[in-house]
Amino acid sequence: MTRTLPKAALFPFLLAAAGAPAQAREQAAQQLVAQADGAPDTAAPTAPALAPQTLSSPRFIGPYRVLRELGAGGMGRVFLAESEAPIRRRVALKVIREGLFSPRLFKQFDVERQALASLEHDHIARLYDTGADSDGRPWMAMEWIEGEPIASYCERRELDLDERLRLFAQVARAVDHMHARGVLHGDLKPDNILVTERDGRATPKVIDLGLARVGGAAASEHGDDTEFVMGTPAYMAPEHFAFGGPQLDERSDVFALGVVLRELLVGDAEKGTGELKPMWHGALAPRAAPSDALLANASLGETAARRRGMGRAKLLARLRSGLDAVVRRATNLDPERRTRSASVLAREVELAVADHARAQVLRRAAVSLGAAASLGAALGALVTHLV
Repeated sequence: MTRTLPKAALFPFLLAAAGAPAQAREQAAQQLVAQADGAPDTAAPTAPALAPQTLSSPRFIGPYRVLRELGAGGMGRVFLAESEAPIRRRVALKVIREGLFSPRLFKQFDVERQALASLEHDHIARLYDTGADSDGRPWMAMEWIEGEPIASYCERRELDLDERLRLFAQVARAVDHMHARGVLHGDLKPDNILVTERDGRATPKVIDLGLARVGGAAASEHGDDTEFVMGTPAYMAPEHFAFGGPQLDERSDVFALGVVLRELLVGDAEKGTGELKPMWHGALAPRAAPSDALLANASLGETAARRRGMGRAKLLARLRSGLDAVVRRATNLDPERRTRSASVLAREVELAVADHARAQVLRRAAVSLGAAASLGAALGALVTHLV
């Protein structure tokens, strides 16, 4: 079914791309919801009055006692909450924001719940419980991940390249699990991939399926007559902006994963390419190879290499040995030429790690053989001299 893209759909997207303040983005989001529910698409949308920015937290939501607010956006709030019976457990409890009773928003919330309910993977936050409060607002209780976004975790811990790649491969496998069950994430980015430590081991968890699609459909495909551009511009594939509405499949998530991978490989050095500003332009422009970021800014390149436990020349060699090509395939602007699945992307990254490990073993063996040959020659010379 062909869908037209209203002007209001671009309004919040452009504000986010321009780095607008949170209040402006929330105003745009509420305007978007209002227009999705039948308001006419006039030439100059006016932002409705916002609820106060400091909203009080409820004491209870369903059977859960609210401890504190974890985060809030234009359409929802997330609380740290705790259940006491039958199991004492802390959860991340998500509820639709007060005053927003949009059919489209309720449908998307239900899509997110259905998506989470269909998933069971060690690297995806689990859904524990669902319900509705006394005002009829739906809520969901999810696994609370006390972690850090994957990019900042890797930078702060100064993980080496292979450690970063192993974490990423686990994330790609988790996304493949989603796809195998007909779920598209729709908003993959470092902030939605948290790393927590369990028994001293780093464990990534994919969170926030607020823009998910189940069976290829988002909320707007279940009754609304309009499709919208929603997501984080820097990580969105070009097909998000297609005329007639987004035409998304698993490869759209693969594109976002490729951008995340690039960030893990070169970090702040990516800023040297100028691709991230403005974000909307970067989303629609061809992506340079990660190694180009190291060449574009020598200072940032040196810092990136040091944080990965190697020199700039060595990191450049690793990237050019195959990782550049992995990222280029994953972020190809043409879906038909892009890496076809998250599973293939995971396998390519795992092979890169395995190939590097084999190369190191062969290098050490060669050094050992060389040392043994030198020692043998020296002993032979000594015996000859003594004789």
